[in-house]
Amino acid sequence: MKSLIKKVCTVGFVLILLGSFIQSGLIAQIQTTVMPKTGFEERIEKAVNDIRIIDTHEHLRTEEGVMKDSLYDFIYLFQQYINYDLISAGMPKSVFLKVNDTSYSLKERWEMFKPYWEVTRTTAYGRVPLIVANDLYGIPDINDNTYRKLSEAINDSMQWGWYKHVLKDKAKIDISILDRRHKRFGKDLFRHVERFDDFIYVFTFPEIKKLGEKYGIEVKSLDDFVSALDSAFQAGLDYEMVGVKSGLAYNRTIKYDKVTKEKAEDVFYRVTSRDTSQTPLDFESVKPLQDYMMHRLLDLVDRYDLPFQIHTGLQTGSGNNILNSKPTLLNNLFHEYPGVKFCLFHGSYPYGGELSVLAKNFPNVYIDMCWLYVISPSYSERYLHEWIETVPANKIMAFGGDYITVEDIY
Repeated sequence: MKSLIKKVCTVGFVLILLGSFIQSGLIAQIQTTVMPKTGFEERIEKAVNDIRIIDTHEHLRTEEGVMKDSLYDFIYLFQQYINYDLISAGMPKSVFLKVNDTSYSLKERWEMFKPYWEVTRTTAYGRVPLIVANDLYGIPDINDNTYRKLSEAINDSMQWGWYKHVLKDKAKIDISILDRRHKRFGKDLFRHVERFDDFIYVFTFPEIKKLGEKYGIEVKSLDDFVSALDSAFQAGLDYEMVGVKSGLAYNRTIKYDKVTKEKAEDVFYRVTSRDTSQTPLDFESVKPLQDYMMHRLLDLVDRYDLPFQIHTGLQTGSGNNILNSKPTLLNNLFHEYPGVKFCLFHGSYPYGGELSVLAKNFPNVYIDMCWLYVISPSYSERYLHEWIETVPANKIMAFGGDYITVEDIY
């Protein structure tokens, strides 16, 4: 797992491409260049391990916020992703809440946690805390004999400078791009992207009115609403955002039709004239307005030449509609906005083949593997081979941890 992550988490895929030309231990099909001197595997591994990384996607808490917390224990490593495998394994919500409740003793919480950990430790989500425990804390396993020692080690590590140590020294990450809405952290470690999904995923006039008021605009018309979006976008530019992120695949289909202004205005009028006591319009009724606003957002992204990161594929959690997030649903946007760089997140798991076609055929479509190897290392390896074969190497972005904790990014 650790070796695989190292191989796929940097621009080292270029070096793997070199290896694919070699008729040897790698999966070469034909020989296309002179055979290298023996020991090339070790040379490639060293070169990959020495590369400094640009991390395309994180949700990190501020170091200040983390340091304000008073108590840490083994559960700290199980806050994200693996918790959904615990639930998938059958952990009841009541037990999940108790495991995270420090009014129970550490032993009581471990005993409740252990049965579900034993059946999830083999998942890719489950391997992450094991790597963290071993590499950052020198504890080779998480079990009956080590959970107390691990808890103590985590608690002791929470000192100022820990972020820099883990990110720059241990993980060799120079810059991480954060998705924390209109927030930014110190430039020595971070840059940030912003979301404008609130301007798209609207159903009621109070939502629209509140967005306008936030930017000093009284929204009486669709033009006013678009002006409010313009103001929000300008605020993001003033705050030095380096890109735009959309996560609406969690809420709706990512198929955004091209809608005339007249049709969008008709829906806008229906939404804004509706009494607050009435049931909001359903999604299909309000979709034309939402789609129109997505296109206005893309106009801004295009004008200011920013990359547009889009969640595709698996949505974290339970019970989400995976059909909402198929990357081919975005096909019309790639045609209509050839100047926008669309960065499709998470290797579009499980739609890797569709992503291959899109990134191969559209100059403005890029593959981003962030989070992918946390979901499935084998899928990541399998499709990285395919993407190297089908997609120009400058269009594969290989690392983003997609975590809220710095240890799990490592």
